[in-house]
Amino acid sequence: MAIEGPSYRSAADNLEKIAGYRVVRHEWLRQKLLEISLPTKSDHITNRVLFIQVDGLHVSRQRSHRKSKEEKMVAVHQGWSVNGERVSLIHKRHFHHETDEPFWEAVEHFLYDTFKYDPMVHLLVINGDQASWIQDAKDYFGKNAYVIVDRYHIAKEIKTIFRGHPRKNAIQRAFLDYNFDQLIVELNTAMGTLPTLELEEAAEKLLTQIENNPDAFKDYRKWLEAKGMRRLGNAESPMRVMARRMKNGTSWSDLGA
Repeated sequence: MAIEGPSYRSAADNLEKIAGYRVVRHEWLRQKLLEISLPTKSDHITNRVLFIQVDGLHVSRQRSHRKSKEEKMVAVHQGWSVNGERVSLIHKRHFHHETDEPFWEAVEHFLYDTFKYDPMVHLLVINGDQASWIQDAKDYFGKNAYVIVDRYHIAKEIKTIFRGHPRKNAIQRAFLDYNFDQLIVELNTAMGTLPTLELEEAAEKLLTQIENNPDAFKDYRKWLEAKGMRRLGNAESPMRVMARRMKNGTSWSDLGA
């Protein structure tokens, strides 16, 4: 049931119905399956790292009482190759969460089915915003995963909040250099000097987010190096590509989306 059913959780629930008591926890089933090898059709993983980019895209709906619906999307790739100015993602695949299965359980099943994913071997770099359902990946995957906040959105926030401010360049430089300690210093220095209460509140919110989740704003490449992996560069987020396709003033039927 754990292998062929919709989830480990449903397998544990079905066992309880059969036996009349809680036989095992779903996490126990998951750990047992990690110990065995299951034949599967999959893409070959060419290195130890899988890059996972996650986003909830609010897509406009046609003929619906809801103006929009959040689609939980995942793009997975194995790094990137550079040919001149062209950057190509390696073995990119997409996953759309459509079931009642808990999100990260469903993503893990997708990794098993689509890639030769072995949690005892492979490392995950997970990139998304600060939504709690995305940040939950830290608890689910544990030490095998490094969860970072999408830098594009943070850079955009900094530009908006500190437009015309004398500390803007210093804040941007600290952010771009992954200099976490200096970034905190620069943000604290700017507090109380912004022209409006709205901007002050936005700056305080940004500072609090960074202080409460420091690892998410540090350089994940150093984490990979500590795990024996080579340093990698950057590539455009597949999620921004998806957002451009899905939004741009269009609305969709469920089937079309």
